[in-house]
Amino acid sequence: GLGVIGFDEARISGGAVRWIDDAAGQDIRVSDIDARLSLPSAEARARLEVEASYAGAALSLEAAVEGVGPLLEGQVRNAALSLDWDGGSAGFTGRVSLAPAFDGDVSLEARDISPLLGLAGIVMPDLPEGLGRDRIDASGRVTFTDAGTAHLRGGAIRLDDNRLEAELDMQPGRDRPRVSGLI
Repeated sequence: GLGVIGFDEARISGGAVRWIDDAAGQDIRVSDIDARLSLPSAEARARLEVEASYAGAALSLEAAVEGVGPLLEGQVRNAALSLDWDGGSAGFTGRVSLAPAFDGDVSLEARDISPLLGLAGIVMPDLPEGLGRDRIDASGRVTFTDAGTAHLRGGAIRLDDNRLEAELDMQPGRDRPRVSGLI
């Protein structure tokens, strides 16, 4: 097992990361990285806290998992993730495995999602009023299985002043995924 792994704290101060993807023509730079990782033991709660800057926007990430050792050995573990940026926040609380699979409550509250999309190399589209131009909120219980299926229960989506509720299932398909549900 991994029971002997453990440390009080590891830190990165004033760091920078640069991703260059010549094929996609992307050059993504994250700067002013201050990170703190705490892993008292393989069985204990591991915590990661990161502050950084991307394209002038402040980013803050907090992540925790109950027992990294058991997670690496294939067990399902409790985990939480929160991401805050200038203009929004996102979060997850639930259970994860390296299968890959997870099940938990997700949330998104955003007035400006462009910094988050930018990190993924996506340019924010010009959204019309009523379809998320000024606000995008979403929440629900999301399950992703190791068989590649995804499920949304209790989904609540707000695009500006428009509100939707959703129960969706996605099954992998031979040519494309099959999505079914209620909106």
